[in-house]
Amino acid sequence: MGTKTYPLSFATTAGPATPATHDAKPEKTTLMSSSQSLAASERRFQALADCSPFGIYYTDAQGGALYTNAAWQEMSGLDAQQTLGSGWSQVVHADDRDRVLAEWLAAASAGVDF
Repeated sequence: MGTKTYPLSFATTAGPATPATHDAKPEKTTLMSSSQSLAASERRFQALADCSPFGIYYTDAQGGALYTNAAWQEMSGLDAQQTLGSGWSQVVHADDRDRVLAEWLAAASAGVDF
C-alpha cells in the first residue's frame, strides 16, 4: 500500500479557499500512521481468518464477496477467485439460489444482518 498525500486548503468567511501556508507535515504523518495502522490491522485479520477452522467472508455494500478464508473455500469446494463477487452463490442449492440471492441483496442494500 503506497503513501497517499492530499492537498490542503482552508476556507474562511472572508473569501475563497487559500492554500495552506503552515507545515503540513503533522497531517501527512497522521495520514501515514493511519494508513500503516489500517494495513497492520488488515494483516492481523487475514492471519487470524486464514488459520480459523470456521468459514469467514466479508462483502462490499452490494453483497459481493471481497474475501473468503481457506476454511470457507474448502467447505464450498471453490478456490479463492471463484468465491469472489457473486461466485459464492454457486454453492447454494439450485432450488434455493434465486431466493437466497434476493434475500442476500435486500439485506446488503438495507445494511442489515442476513
